[in-house]
Amino acid sequence: MTHPVKQNSYSTLIISILFIILYGSGFVGAKLGLPFAAPLVFLTLRFFIAAAILFVIVIIIRAKWPSSLRLALHIAVA
Repeated sequence: MTHPVKQNSYSTLIISILFIILYGSGFVGAKLGLPFAAPLVFLTLRFFIAAAILFVIVIIIRAKWPSSLRLALHIAVA
């Protein structure tokens, strides 16, 4: 039987490393992508790609969706 704290620390480590890689690659992606696209087009593409990645993560971890529109709006504002 695995210890829950140990498993949680592994997932925290993996998520932290992925965040650092994604955050650090933002500058490189901007440097490579901006000469070929208008800034707003580039940002739109980045947001759609980020949304797609987050959607895949939500599906994988089977996260709960907000139970009401009011709760969803509250989360969106936060």
